[in-house]
Amino acid sequence: MTSALTNKSITFLLCEVEAYTECSEGTWGEHCKNDCNEKCPDLCRFDDGLCSNTCFGYSDPPRCKKACGAGTWGLNCTKSCSKQCFNSSCDRQTGVCDKGCLGYSNPPQCNIGQ
Repeated sequence: MTSALTNKSITFLLCEVEAYTECSEGTWGEHCKNDCNEKCPDLCRFDDGLCSNTCFGYSDPPRCKKACGAGTWGLNCTKSCSKQCFNSSCDRQTGVCDKGCLGYSNPPQCNIGQ
């Protein structure tokens, strides 16, 4: 009579799982400890801090590296600078005239005629 003894083993596979929850507005990362950057202060992705789909003063979300071109400003550079701004030049994030006024006397708003 022959007997065979077999050795059966059980294999366990352990995986590390990271779970993120949505962070409050303006924060991202583990335990939401990081602040979103100034290019998208309220709307960054919670896992990597990149801008979601809007950039303030930049036109290329999510990285927001391409600044608004001349004469444009705002979210994804979709607004035009006022014709009241000298050379239609304005701050790319706020839209206020940054090089003076054309026919108006109160920079940077440029809304009071001369």
